Amino acid sequence: MISVLQENTNFSAGGVTSFSLAFNGAVQPGSSIHVMAAVLSRSTVLSCSDSVNGSYGTALDTIVSSVAGGQTNAHWKFDNTITGEPTITITSTTATTIGVWIREIGSTSGFDKHSAQDQVTPGSGANAVSSGIATPSQAPGLISAIAGEIVGAAGYTAGTGFTQGLYSDNTMTESIRYTTTAAAAGTFTDANGATGESITVAAWFREKIAGAGPMPRQIYVMD
Repeated sequence: MISVLQENTNFSAGGVTSFSLAFNGAVQPGSSIHVMAAVLSRSTVLSCSDSVNGSYGTALDTIVSSVAGGQTNAHWKFDNTITGEPTITITSTTATTIGVWIREIGSTSGFDKHSAQDQVTPGSGANAVSSGIATPSQAPGLISAIAGEIVGAAGYTAGTGFTQGLYSDNTMTESIRYTTTAAAAGTFTDANGATGESITVAAWFREKIAGAGPMPRQIYVMD
């Protein structure tokens, strides 16, 4: 059954152009990896790679905060990982502080959909903080979502039905296994949402069907 197998987070000191973070144990071959970076700059280009699989290619979404928080968030995925202990590196074209969240998704046949958005004062109602909806192409699968408070102090709880993951540096991760192809979103409740600003990203992953063959590997050619 598809699930988050492990995750980790940390952040750099200020004034760096790259920051690396490893999992606490080896990843399983064939897993997917979901990565989010948050940097204290609104004028940067971000990229992601790891020491085992190489480049993660173009970010799924890059969101720049709309008010005084001065932050850029982006997320990536990599499917069908090689076994090993990858160290994920985020590179920024601007020297800044870099926060990184990494998640291993197991028993998956790969990435499906994604969504992300910035919300200024979304309110404190249940599930008011949201990535925006997407409609998966198949079920079952898993939504991996990450919300970060850009302005204010986060008072997050996980969205209805979601399992909370890590919660640090005003940022929370969560996941949910879904069994229908109904449109959905990564959602959170923020007790301080009446005054805060949140950026939320989400990625949908397909559950691996028993007996299915391996996914084709991703290969990126850099000019």
